[in-house]
Amino acid sequence: MKRSADDIFRRSVSAVEDQTPDRTVNVILLHDGGGDRSQTIEALPKLIETLRGHGYQFISVAELLGRTRDQVRHRLPLR
Repeated sequence: MKRSADDIFRRSVSAVEDQTPDRTVNVILLHDGGGDRSQTIEALPKLIETLRGHGYQFISVAELLGRTRDQVRHRLPLR
């Protein structure tokens, strides 16, 4: 079932708020099986603005792990 941008927004905010009411670390993973990403992309600005307004900060996975981007980046083999 394809989710709407509003559904993605509501479910994501609810999941974060339910899991971390004290505003500790949380990771949001948004994936869509490689298909049409338009609804996910549409949901992101509102999701980011709302969570920032609730006191959350956004950092990269590399920052979370205390590593550089190159240390966590998966390199695909050349064909």
